[in-house]
Order: sequence, then structure tokens, then C-alpha cells
Amino acid sequence: RVGGMVDASINGVILDVRDGSGLVFRCPECNRALQKNVCRVHGEQEGIPDLRIKAIVDDGTGALNVIMNRDLTERLLGKSLDKCLKEATKAMDHGIIKDQLFNKLAAKPIRVTGNVTSDEFGLMMIATGTDDLNVDTQAEARRILEEIA
Repeated sequence: RVGGMVDASINGVILDVRDGSGLVFRCPECNRALQKNVCRVHGEQEGIPDLRIKAIVDDGTGALNVIMNRDLTERLLGKSLDKCLKEATKAMDHGIIKDQLFNKLAAKPIRVTGNVTSDEFGLMMIATGTDDLNVDTQAEARRILEEIA
């Protein structure tokens, strides 16, 4: 409602792992993600490998875009950047890491903490931490039914 928040925490479900997630290569000058080895500010570059997650998380009242850095991505995926690079090189496809993230995280209940900003595309959180949520779906369904009855 207020358009942003510092150190916010939400409980929700990951609805999607968006394009631009997984193995990315960054401009060595400005750290922007490269598109086909091209930085939109510095032109063609030799990229520095990195991992990130761009996810959509819904807390039941609305959805927001969440960006997770390399550390959070490695922890959620259970693999290091080096292992991801080796797998992508072997498969000759960097997209396999994004696919692995989607398969592992889609529909996952999660608590995400970070700083939220608002722009023309809606709310966006830069995550600083995550925790798995263990949801008792039957108890939660009963609670919701009691609320609406």
C-alpha cells in the first residue's frame, strides 16, 4: 500500500521463475546482466558469470517480483556457481539452470525478506534472505473455510 518497505518479510508461494534467472553473465564495468554478450551501456563485453533468481511470489493478497542474488540462488538450488557452469557447458545450454530452478521452486511455499520498492511494473523485492515454509495444507484450508463461513 505504501509503495515500498525496508526489511520486509512475506510468506508466499513462488508462482514462477522468470526469464533472466539462472546462469547470467555480467558486465565487468557496471555489473549489468549482458544480453548475448552485450551490455546496454558498454557494448560487447566478456561477461563475468553469476547466478540469480527472478521470481514471482504471491502471498495470497497479491504478487511481487523478487530478485535473489548468487548466495540465495546457490542455497535454494543446492549447487555452486562452478557446478552450474560445468553443467551448462556440458549441456551446451545455459538455460538448463533456469529450468532446474523452475522445477525445484515453482509452487514452493517460502518466506522472503528484503527491501521492497514500487515502480510502473508493480512491487519488487531485492531479497536478503529466504526460509522454507512448512505449510499444513489441511489446517490452512480449515482456517480459511472458518474465516469465510
